[in-house]
Amino acid sequence: EQRRFALHSLRDVGFLSSTLQESAKTYAQQIVAHWKEIGAEGVDVTENIMYGVGNIIWQLVFGRTLPFLDPQFNEVNEKIHRFFIDVFHPCVSFLEIFPQIALLDPIFGYPIKRLQKTGEINVAMIEKEVERTEKSVNYDEEPRCYADSFLIEMKRREEKGEEMGNFTRKQLALASLDMWSAGFETTVTTLRYAILFMMSHQEIQRKMQKEIDEKIGQRQISMDDQKQLPYCMAAIQEIQRCGNIGELNFFRKTEQQTVIGGHVIPSGTTILPQFPTVHIDPDNFERPDYFCPERHINEAGEFVKDPRITPFSMGKRACLGEGLARMELFIFLTTFVQHCSFSSPTLIPPALKTIRGLTRSPEPFKVKITARF
Repeated sequence: EQRRFALHSLRDVGFLSSTLQESAKTYAQQIVAHWKEIGAEGVDVTENIMYGVGNIIWQLVFGRTLPFLDPQFNEVNEKIHRFFIDVFHPCVSFLEIFPQIALLDPIFGYPIKRLQKTGEINVAMIEKEVERTEKSVNYDEEPRCYADSFLIEMKRREEKGEEMGNFTRKQLALASLDMWSAGFETTVTTLRYAILFMMSHQEIQRKMQKEIDEKIGQRQISMDDQKQLPYCMAAIQEIQRCGNIGELNFFRKTEQQTVIGGHVIPSGTTILPQFPTVHIDPDNFERPDYFCPERHINEAGEFVKDPRITPFSMGKRACLGEGLARMELFIFLTTFVQHCSFSSPTLIPPALKTIRGLTRSPEPFKVKITARF
């Protein structure tokens, strides 16, 4: 019920609309303008990327945006990032299958208690934003955002004496936090990997820039340009394959007995799908450790979408924000490389070391940013 409501309400308030695309283009331009202004010799781009991606989701969920480099963003972002790291601590992961493992929390350094505390802080912050939205919502007009839609539905049910079900203020806060964290961390992490790959594969960065220069020039890039930029599209798909940020999927349960690889899986079995293993399987991709956008280009020079690459999962429970994330990745990355070149501030590019959590994210790194025009 909640997933269906979220999908309908997000579409009603402009999910994947041209207005949202314009917002992404504006934030991307603000970010590159900031980089050009500071003459970045060695900067961590994470905070700037967080601003652009986070504001788009904030706009969808709460109908407002926050100023560039707003301190409130930094506070929310840091706590959500901490949550994503803690949530896939081995002790926390096994807790879903073996609740008794909570007794071992002190041995593992109290990740469960830390996760619970961080979660409570995050919910409290979002509840404040829900209160702000509730004070400004106009129940007689069309909703501005997801929170408006939720509050309007709550009032409708109350007035008609219908069962409230999960339409409560607590549920609104939890659902808003889910949308914010899921849509935020994954896209920011993918863009950080993109910058890392540009730093360590200069020839690929130059090919992307050459394609943009020839097909687009210096005008602002839009989603209508995707077919004109097959190499850029291939690079994004290869970033998703090699970045492999969704290292573990979520727990699922089989609805009927099935056979996988000769093994009988009974009905009602809890499973943990490992989609990312497909991305690094040499049976699927020759030299899987090699970053090669060309593998996604056919003989006619066209981009080929590979169904084996599933960064957004698959089926009915696939990420509901897939379309938004694809738009953000394309607009942000192509705008970044159109305006700037990324290289290592030292003679040796940073090693591709990762931090494992709910997402597989790169360790903090600094980059030299050179304006192209």
